[in-house]
Amino acid sequence: MDKPKNVRLSLEISKEDHKYLKMCCSKLGISIRSFVLSSVIKSVEEKEDEWTLSKDIEAVEEYLKNPDDKVPAEEVWKQCGLA
Repeated sequence: MDKPKNVRLSLEISKEDHKYLKMCCSKLGISIRSFVLSSVIKSVEEKEDEWTLSKDIEAVEEYLKNPDDKVPAEEVWKQCGLA
């Protein structure tokens, strides 16, 4: 059976920051690895949400600029398989 393919991510931090991070993780009862991974994933998801929202806002603004090009909501729902 093949091993899962993982990659290693390394970063350098100061001894003081490492000590503080280690202390905080110890108080939380989790490993530094778990804390850093969950924090990074959460941050990426938040950035993705921000990006998606900005694209949605752009789409709405573009939609409002062209009143003659509007498609009825019912038609959009049909095209998306929601009606």
